[in-house]
Amino acid sequence: MTRFTRPVVRKNIAPGIHMIQHADVNAFIVQDGHRGMVIDAGLPGMWPLLSAGLEYLGLRAERLEALVLTHGHFDHVGNAERLRAAGVPVYVHKNDARLVRHPYTYRHEKSRALFPLTHPGGLPSLARMALYR
Repeated sequence: MTRFTRPVVRKNIAPGIHMIQHADVNAFIVQDGHRGMVIDAGLPGMWPLLSAGLEYLGLRAERLEALVLTHGHFDHVGNAERLRAAGVPVYVHKNDARLVRHPYTYRHEKSRALFPLTHPGGLPSLARMALYR
């Protein structure tokens, strides 16, 4: 874990929906008894937190019914390949499918070099993500 943020698991943010949050990134677990699915897989470095959250809820990665990726950015697909390798079906838009295996290779919509200049308030979040990827 980084020294800048504390990981959080919020149980039942809505009935049966749990949020795992770290380094300004969220992953969600939808649970129905012993069945579950993950929505967005966080940063690659969030695997210990994601797996601990599943265990805390009485779920195991290899028994998940699905991983749904909302879009193909590295902070959403970071653990997708690990879950796919465990046998979890991964649902992702066809244009983002290659990111499941290579989360840091997506084409950016805009130059990343300009982001700190145009969004200086985002620098702390970027720093946290960079330290915990």
